[in-house]
Amino acid sequence: MTAVISPSKRTCKTRLLPLAVLSAMVATPALAFDLTPTIDPQEVSVDHPYQIIGLAPGASYAEIAAAASERGIPLYEQRGVMTINHPDAKIGLDVAYGFQTTGYDNPYLYQNETEYEFMQGFLSTDATGNAAVSVSRSLGIPLPKAPSLEAVRKQVIDQFGEPTLVDKDLGFDRAIWIHDVDGAKIAPGTIDAMPENCGGPAQFTLVDPEAVETGCSVTYEVAFKQMQSHTLIRFTIVDYLLRDTDRVEAARQINAEIAGIGDDEASDLDL
Repeated sequence: MTAVISPSKRTCKTRLLPLAVLSAMVATPALAFDLTPTIDPQEVSVDHPYQIIGLAPGASYAEIAAAASERGIPLYEQRGVMTINHPDAKIGLDVAYGFQTTGYDNPYLYQNETEYEFMQGFLSTDATGNAAVSVSRSLGIPLPKAPSLEAVRKQVIDQFGEPTLVDKDLGFDRAIWIHDVDGAKIAPGTIDAMPENCGGPAQFTLVDPEAVETGCSVTYEVAFKQMQSHTLIRFTIVDYLLRDTDRVEAARQINAEIAGIGDDEASDLDL
């Protein structure tokens, strides 16, 4: 089953909800539904030292946009309408699901540039305060003034300690700091791959609450790729504990709303 958020056309695979079927929006939903904030994201996120220009998951979009603006990085909020089909009604869920630097929506627009800085990330739903689940910053630095991989690694290790995992993926040399579900950093050399149920897309998607298993709390990744004319360096923090808590609570509220559809009150006819 595929869910589509319109008008962004960003798609994501989902499990089937117990009472709901997702579809692309083909008409105005008959019933608009707003999620209720019930969980404080700051109470979900574990303590960790990682920040990107002073930002971390749990921050609001306004806080992220303000910090980015100070660095001359214009952001815009990404919004869309997710629709949920039910035999008795169609529910429309308006979600602000992410943010992106203006002009860098498509990587093909900047892959030939040699100097750039942009940010992107995903937001939780209103159920957990519409806070950042992930924050990512990418830097393009022209040669020869770009730092070496070893210099970047040394700077980050001096600040955060040795990474849990070092690998190579899609041409990127990656160093990843991983914390378990209790918030403790997984020691270097104890694993050689991402833990089970840790990783995957950070964006909101509808799930079966009973099937959610969280394999880690937070990850911090520094990715380095040597291009022909410049170096690409990407810093990313993802709060998987917040992501999964948000998915479960949003699904609970949506299912409760669907369960109430069609429960009409008794009529008051003159019998």
